[in-house]
Amino acid sequence: MTGTDGTGGPRWAAWVKLDSWESTAILAHAGIEVIVIDAEHTMLDPSAIARHIAVGQAHGMRALVRVPDRGASFVQRVLDAGADGIVVPHVDGPSDAAEAVSATRFAPEGRRGSGATSRAGAWGRRPRADYLARPVEVIAQIESLAALESVAEIAAVDGVTGLLLGAADLALDAGGAVADADAAVAAAARAHGIAAG
Repeated sequence: MTGTDGTGGPRWAAWVKLDSWESTAILAHAGIEVIVIDAEHTMLDPSAIARHIAVGQAHGMRALVRVPDRGASFVQRVLDAGADGIVVPHVDGPSDAAEAVSATRFAPEGRRGSGATSRAGAWGRRPRADYLARPVEVIAQIESLAALESVAEIAAVDGVTGLLLGAADLALDAGGAVADADAAVAAAARAHGIAAG
């Protein structure tokens, strides 16, 4: 998977679907800059996800987790484990995007609970202000006709930092491949200065 970082620069990313932390280390040695740990279409448990995050970051990679849905409890757990952000499947409109962002933000902007005694808070040693201000990426997956029709509105949601085309699910929803879907996603991202993949 390749994408842009919002400034036009390419970033190399790869999916992590295996339990073994060595797969993340191998990706780092291959020059991958971003890993997306897949918790939607794998049986990875939270401990394996936390290991991948730690190993990836130790090798200088950004570690994102594709969450199974917009549920705040799972999002909070992966962010407490130190993930740099989340990839959110099935974001069909701006309200879905806003719900996903809310799960990553502390009150009053969102509904994330404070867990400063976790890895994200350096087990209580990170200054609270730094812990609360740590930026979190929110990548919205565009994988339905409804999402494609509202991709510009999704990209405009405050807190969405990127768009990722889910071509397989989009084709299922549309009954076949959708022409120029990648161009539409890229254009919406570019218009709002966010990443696209």
